[in-house]
This record gives sequence, C-alpha cells and structure tokens, in this order.
Amino acid sequence: MKKHLVYGLAALTLLASCRKDEPTPQPKPEDPKKEQPKPEEPKKPEQPTEPKQPDTPKPNEPKQERPSDYTLAKRLQAAWSVTAAQYLKALPFDAYYAEGKKEAIGLEQLLPLLKLTSSSVEGKTYTLTEAERKELKLQSLSYQPTEGSRGQFALVLSYKGVPSEQLYLPFDRHAYFGQFVQLQSDFAPKHYLAGVYEYLDVYMGELLSYDRSKYAVQLISGSKQQSETSRSLSFRVQVTRIGTTGDDILAVLSYEASGFKALSGLGSELTVVHKSELGTKLYSLAKGATDEASLLQRLKQRQGSWLREEYLQFGLKVSRSLVDLTWDEKAQVIYGGNEQRGAARDLWLKRPRFELRSAKQEGTKLYLKIALVSVGDLAFGDAAPVLPLTVIGFRPER
Repeated sequence: MKKHLVYGLAALTLLASCRKDEPTPQPKPEDPKKEQPKPEEPKKPEQPTEPKQPDTPKPNEPKQERPSDYTLAKRLQAAWSVTAAQYLKALPFDAYYAEGKKEAIGLEQLLPLLKLTSSSVEGKTYTLTEAERKELKLQSLSYQPTEGSRGQFALVLSYKGVPSEQLYLPFDRHAYFGQFVQLQSDFAPKHYLAGVYEYLDVYMGELLSYDRSKYAVQLISGSKQQSETSRSLSFRVQVTRIGTTGDDILAVLSYEASGFKALSGLGSELTVVHKSELGTKLYSLAKGATDEASLLQRLKQRQGSWLREEYLQFGLKVSRSLVDLTWDEKAQVIYGGNEQRGAARDLWLKRPRFELRSAKQEGTKLYLKIALVSVGDLAFGDAAPVLPLTVIGFRPER
C-alpha cells in the first residue's frame, strides 16, 4: 500500500516539472488587412403601443328552440312571404272563385308563397325548416268574401297528422280581378269630358280594356262624378263572369280617368255657320250704325235675339269630316252624338254662353267673331275659343 502511494506522488511531481518547461503560447498579432467589425448603432427607443383590449366574449348565437310535433302543429302560424302583387299574380283565383274549380288552389300553389312559423310553450318563435314544410298537409281551404274591400282565405294545415288551428290569409278579390279590367290611359286625351260623362255606360267598352268573352262590366248607378276644373272623371263598376256558376258579382272596381281634352281648345275644332234669315235680322239691328264701333255696340246689345239655334248651326271637325251639332235651347245644351250616333258624342256643352267680340261690314257681307266665354260653371277668360262667322246677305229684307 505505502509502496503504491510513493510511486503516485513521484509521477505527479514529474508531470508538473514537465509543464513548467513548456513555452507559454503568445497571442498572434492581428492582420491589419482584416476587416474590422463595425460598431453597433445605438438602438432606437421602442414606441409605446396601446395596450390590447381584452377580447370581449361573443354572445352565443340564439338557437331555435324546437317545439314538440304536437305543439308545432297547434301553434302554427301562416303569413304571406311575398308582396300582394306577387301572390295576386301567382294564384289562379279566377278558376277557383269564378269558375268554382276548388282544386285549382292547393298546398302546391300556396306553400311557395307562405312564411310558416310556430312557437314553443314559452312563446319563442320557431321557423319551420324545409323538411318540416314538406311534412305539412292541407286539411281544408275556403275563401271568405267580406263586406269591406278585402276577403281572406281560411285554411287548416296538419303536421304529422296533428291539425292546426284555423289560419287566415288576406286576399283582396277586387284587386285580383282589377288586374284584368284596366283603364285605357290613352282614352281621356282624345275625348271631351262632359259627353263621356253623359254617355259613360256607352263608352265603357272604349274606356276599359278587358276580355269580353270572360267578363261583363257594368257601371254602378250613381257612382260617376266629374270635375270640369281638373278635367277628371271617377266611377265604379261591377264585374261578373260570363257563363259560369260562380258568384254573380266577382268584384267592385273604382277608377279615375284624367287628362280629358280642354274645352278652351275648341277654337280649332268648333265651327259656326248661319242660316239664311240671319243677314236681314242683323241688318235691322244695325240700323243707324256709322262705324265699326257703333256697329259692334248695336249688335252686341241685342245678341240674345240672334245668337240662337234659330239662326246658327254649330259643327265639330272630326277626322277630316264635319259633324253637325244639335242645339237644344230648352235644355240649354249643344251636343254631338247620342246613344245611337257615336260621332262627336263626347262633346256636351251645357249652358254655353257666347259673346260677340268684333263686327266688320264689307258691302253685303258681315264678318263677325264670336267667343265661347263659358260652359256651365267653367269660364275660359282669356283662353275663350273665338269662332269666325261670315254673314252673307247683310241687307234689308226684300
């Protein structure tokens, strides 16, 4: 043991002495050609940033609470999912209501037009899925016309054999049939108002456009009204279906036509000529006149005695022809046609008032200008139509 310890110490001593004799390594001088590292640029101070807001937890999206099958059926609600114009156009109500073909409207026609919802016992609304809509059956359907302007469908649906309560869908039958009886917008500007008003039942076929093989349209007595100042006409009609066993009166429709021809424009259409006796009549009235002013004064003072049906004949230019007008002095009206005669029937001058505006004599001829100053309560003012009249035979009676 001691022998081994001695040998170990000797070995350590020898190793230490050897290391003392080794030369100490010197650092190598740096190569001047070697690129020296660039000094680091000072760091810019960091800009302060807004602290992040903590994430706001999103509310859970509400989920539909599905009622049981029984509750879904019993609390079922139906409403139109489209506009009135769309469902009126889509449904074959004419066949269903007018022709009595109840099979014309069923669930196949109604379902695409409906919004269907139900609710839970707690009252939370539930919208039926497409799969649930396909499970619906139509138990009954009827149309209920009401006294007002609208009617309604009454229907009962069932879901998986469970019937709903009775459901109601508004449906205005008057608006439906109004689609097929249209006011002709170009009628009024081609006609005078008063004559159309007087013979409105005769003009109905021209004023309204509809299929005469399917529908009959009749003016409702006492419904027509006219406004001379606004040149408008309002009226109501009832529509019936020809050759069906359905309801007699399908709809009652109201119309207003406006933009009728103005009577102030009659100057280019209305004409007047005299009868043979007028020349001598005016000559007797003009005795003592010395110039145009006195001539006008004398004829104007007595115009009530000669501006009459007895001496004058009025006419109306219609499509390159001249239609004689009738002057009924007793009824105080100048009119064109009647129920049988259509030409110029729209002209109806009630209580016309004329006024002599000028008079000029040239030998046995007298040149007059007569103004239509008013018709009924409508006064024309500066827009009064002026009619020229040439009187031949202005001389004393032979």
